Order: sequence, then C-alpha cells, then structure tokens
Amino acid sequence: MEQLIGGEIYSNPIQHARLKLPESRAVRDDKGDILQGATQWHQDNGVALPEADDTDMITVWLPLWDAPIESGCLEVIPRSHRDGIIDHCPLGAAGFGIPDKLVEKQQAVSLPMARGDVLLLHRRTCHSSLSNLSKRVRWSFDLRYNSTDQPSGRDAFPGFIARSRAHPKTELHDATVWKNSWLAARAKLSGDAEAQTFNRWDGSREVCA
Repeated sequence: MEQLIGGEIYSNPIQHARLKLPESRAVRDDKGDILQGATQWHQDNGVALPEADDTDMITVWLPLWDAPIESGCLEVIPRSHRDGIIDHCPLGAAGFGIPDKLVEKQQAVSLPMARGDVLLLHRRTCHSSLSNLSKRVRWSFDLRYNSTDQPSGRDAFPGFIARSRAHPKTELHDATVWKNSWLAARAKLSGDAEAQTFNRWDGSREVCA
C-alpha cells in the first residue's frame, strides 16, 4: 500500500470477511432467490458515499482458501475504471449493482486465485463474482485502504491509521481497541435510524427502469 498511496495509510471501514456457501446449501429469500449467490457487477466506489469519490481507495482481495472458477472466483472488466462511476440499481435479493446493459460482459476476465494470492482493485473497476458451484465454502477478505487525509466514504463506521511515517505513534496495533470501536459504532447506529442510510443510490434513475 505504501508503494501505491504513500506512507500515511488509513484502514478504511468498508471491509469484510466473506463466507460464500455452495449454492446447493445457500440461504434463499421468500421468493426463492439465493442470498449468497453470484455477486452482481459493481464498483467499490459505488458502495461509498459521494464524499469519497476522489478518495484514492484501493481494495485488497485475498482468498483464505483456494478460489477456483467453480468456487465463485472474481471477474473484472479490465480498464473499466476509466469510465468513471456507473449507475447502480436495486437488483432484488442481490442488493444493488450495475445493470447488465451497462456492463461490457464480453470483456470480463475470470480470476481464479490460490490461497496466498492477492488482488488489488481500483475503486472504480467493475467486478463481480461467479456462483459457488463447488461443494466447498469460499472464504475471503476484502480490505480497503486510502490516504489518512481523505474521506472514507463511510464515516459512521470506525477505521484506523494502519501506518504513519510522519506520526508513527498514531498507528493502531491493539485489536481490542479496534473491536471496541466497532461495538460502540454498532450500539450508536442501532438507536439512530437516520445514521443507517449508507446507500447513495435510490433506484430512481432512468437506467434502473
């Protein structure tokens, strides 16, 4: 990260540990749609608030186990980050994503990865994941980093300074402190309905019709 964004690095709070079940065991909603199936096309910039549109956010995606095509590996559209932010629309059980008509899917590249591999994504790279058609759970992390002087795009959640060459004492190395900051944020958000709006898309754009 330091080679890419410099020595002042913030661990962005938009991060996840993902458990992707085989579709044969996946949870379904009331309509029978799979809730943890293939991930729709999206940009990570699209899940951050507009205040972070100019934040140099980098996604670090890494599988904890091997992620071959049959386990639901990621797909990307090379050079799609050059097209700016693309409209996202509500897509049923899949949440929000980029409508298929706006994605050049013929350009998609599947990225099977082995445990220990690391994928770095620009915040505006269009990507998705395939369905997990294997018999094995797919575990992965997606972590995000940006410069400490830029908005995270999700300020209601806590991040932390992962590295500071200028002020090393501000770095967080205590996992308990980080955990407690999340517990405090969860307690605050559970009592504040307005603070729970983190989606920048309302589905009203013409392309969503």
